[in-house]
Amino acid sequence: MVSILSRELLEQAYKQEKDPDVKERLLLVLRVKYDGVSAAQAARELHRTKPWASKLLKKFELQGLEGLKTAPRSGRQWFGILFFGGVFFGLVACHFSLFP
Repeated sequence: MVSILSRELLEQAYKQEKDPDVKERLLLVLRVKYDGVSAAQAARELHRTKPWASKLLKKFELQGLEGLKTAPRSGRQWFGILFFGGVFFGLVACHFSLFP
């Protein structure tokens, strides 16, 4: 279990964070841990579901701030049809990821 972080440290992390998804998760933790709002209420305020909030709060308890960061993804194999000048050249396999 991770040691308890102070409100000031979490607020500082919120202000310095550039990833909007991580900022949203930090806001969730601040609302639940320090403002006394229930996980369900905080999820509603953020237009999210209660299971989303519960999962992130558990990750925060186990991993601290690292648990709130976006995990790297492997991407998805993408197959496309290659046309050039109206002529079919075949299927092309590409590694495709929206998030580098």
